[in-house]
Amino acid sequence: MRSNKGANDQHQSATGEVAHDAIYDLFILGTTIYSLMVIALLFIWSLTPATRSLLIRVDTLICVIFVVDFVFNLFRSSNWRDYFFRQWGWLDLLGSVPIAIGPPW
Repeated sequence: MRSNKGANDQHQSATGEVAHDAIYDLFILGTTIYSLMVIALLFIWSLTPATRSLLIRVDTLICVIFVVDFVFNLFRSSNWRDYFFRQWGWLDLLGSVPIAIGPPW
């Protein structure tokens, strides 16, 4: 009887990678939506200085996550120019610019 263990291991590895990528993409999507909500709060509502400062700090933290995501994707791609120009990597970089230029404190 022939064993399919090798083929099964390869399938599980590919499936695990796909699941990991899907979870990572969902995390980035959730972070993006949260960031848009923070920006909306900052520009639409009149906030106390303490709340405004907290939201700017949260936005700065989110931007750090986006920079790490950009660098991760840039180094993971086989051709950085292709990622940056054809796969919209420049938008990832643009999304990592914080609202507040300078320290949030």
